[in-house]
Amino acid sequence: MYSLSSSFPAEPTKREAQSRLELVFKRNGEGATYLSRQYAEYPFHLCKLHYLDEAQPDMATLYLQSCSGGLFQNDSLTVNVTAAARTCAHITSQASTIVHSSRGGQPAITKVTLTVEQDALLEYVPDPMILFPESRLSSRIDLILNPAAIVMLTDAFITHDPEGKSRNPGRLDAVICVREHERFIVVDRLFVDGEYLCPGKPGVMGEWRCFGTFMILTRCIEAAQLSERLRVFLESCVQAYWGVSALPNDAGVLARFLSADAPSLRHAMEVAWRGARRITKGHDPSPRRK
Repeated sequence: MYSLSSSFPAEPTKREAQSRLELVFKRNGEGATYLSRQYAEYPFHLCKLHYLDEAQPDMATLYLQSCSGGLFQNDSLTVNVTAAARTCAHITSQASTIVHSSRGGQPAITKVTLTVEQDALLEYVPDPMILFPESRLSSRIDLILNPAAIVMLTDAFITHDPEGKSRNPGRLDAVICVREHERFIVVDRLFVDGEYLCPGKPGVMGEWRCFGTFMILTRCIEAAQLSERLRVFLESCVQAYWGVSALPNDAGVLARFLSADAPSLRHAMEVAWRGARRITKGHDPSPRRK
């Protein structure tokens, strides 16, 4: 659902495990994007930047890695990313992140703030979160967007019971907020209790156990044109149930995905990303190996 209200559930004031990651991308004298600042606390781990796109050689690709076994109860992870003017950056994860069961503790919290300046291109496309039984996750993405920038972002989740008993997660709170000139232009909320995330539940999840959101945020192309062209790319995704719609305030487009398994979800969201790059920049991206 869409909402322009700025009221959100209050975060706990005290956490047992808090971690912070800060990244600042800038453009060097030769036009390539580089990391001018990086700060990482456990469990975050950063490797060197990669330059993988032949058609976009100035784009820096960064894999976010974790030294832990996933997200646990009481974890609180904060990520702050700044893409300075005219930079091009692609941020992804090395793999999906497991959200472990939370029995009696506080939910795991992730808060990501993306600040994207004029004429910058930022692709924030981590792999889906894997929600284990009784897991509780509060996820928030804040995007501070310059009208002349282009942003692609994903927020996706997979339900999984390692014991094969179809037990459901505890709760998922996922919020994406987009601001432009300090004004909220898009707020996307997903608050779901675990009983409604149980795979195979008739009339609720049915056969679907994976779901994701993909956004293209830009004012460089009209939302109606973006929607029409993205649908053309997604027509090949016959193993996923999907829909595309324009975002409020002509801010861009949103695509939703449902699938019965993780490979189908990943494929559909990759098709959306590749299509978005073709639509906005006129070329296909090089694959990112995982």
